[in-house]
Amino acid sequence: MPVKNIPTPNRGQPLDVDYISQIASQVNAIGNLVDNATAYSTVGTVSRRTNELKVVAKTVPYTKQADEKISAEISITFPPFNGIPIATATVVARTDVGDSASVVIKDLTTQSAILKVDFGDKTGQASININFIAIGLPSIAN
Repeated sequence: MPVKNIPTPNRGQPLDVDYISQIASQVNAIGNLVDNATAYSTVGTVSRRTNELKVVAKTVPYTKQADEKISAEISITFPPFNGIPIATATVVARTDVGDSASVVIKDLTTQSAILKVDFGDKTGQASININFIAIGLPSIAN
């Protein structure tokens, strides 16, 4: 049912059943349009409406001192998911030495991730941000 404009009543005009019915019909039509527009996503073997999924996004700053090793492990925790989420991590360099940094998700659980950051053969102090995003099914307790 297409959504149409409902004429607005004049000031002081009594609201009748027909007018209220038109409003209710249009509200229902809008609700149907929204329901039909909701996309579905699959996490593992479970298909859910995308708006029912849980998304965790974090930016984790990290600074490597000049005398530190060229790789490091960083632990991130987040509220629990129902199962292992889909996750990604990317590096945003804040210094020249950070330009060569890469990140790998070494371990991923329902509520934590261990990231391995490697600075290649670059030495010196480096500052980076790690953008981490996890998407999955919300925990039943949440």
